[in-house]
Amino acid sequence: MNDTFNALVIATFGRHLLVRDAAARELKARPFGRNLVIVAGDSVLCEDDARTNETHVLELRPRRNALYRSNLRGGSEPVVANLSQLLVVLAPNPRPDLFVLDRYLAAATSGGVSTAVPVAGAGDGGSSLSTAADNTAGTGTWAAITTPPPGPVTLRVRSA
Repeated sequence: MNDTFNALVIATFGRHLLVRDAAARELKARPFGRNLVIVAGDSVLCEDDARTNETHVLELRPRRNALYRSNLRGGSEPVVANLSQLLVVLAPNPRPDLFVLDRYLAAATSGGVSTAVPVAGAGDGGSSLSTAADNTAGTGTWAAITTPPPGPVTLRVRSA
């Protein structure tokens, strides 16, 4: 039997995950089973499988909170979990969609995220995000959501 360990999901790419363990190792992983719905920010129980040289996520730990979005079937699905802070980064060009910003801020409030901070001036190559991240250092787990229309939403999770 392999040893299990706890990890934080820092990125998801479909059913492929990037997890960080207690030793700050970043490992590629995948859910073990089809019934696990895992998003960035989730705390999970993992196991290294030496036979296949993969890391498997065996169990999803209880979530403190989560942000949800509507799916095409009329239901909701989690986007990110276990946040204490949300940083929404707006670029001056192309012009930001303030309705999208409002939806993220409302979802953060509804999802129990205590602080939602819009960060302006994202056209500076990321220095606004870096400054905001430095100012929130040590305050918990946060996600930065960038919305460069018409592209997809980019989500980064960091635990301080």
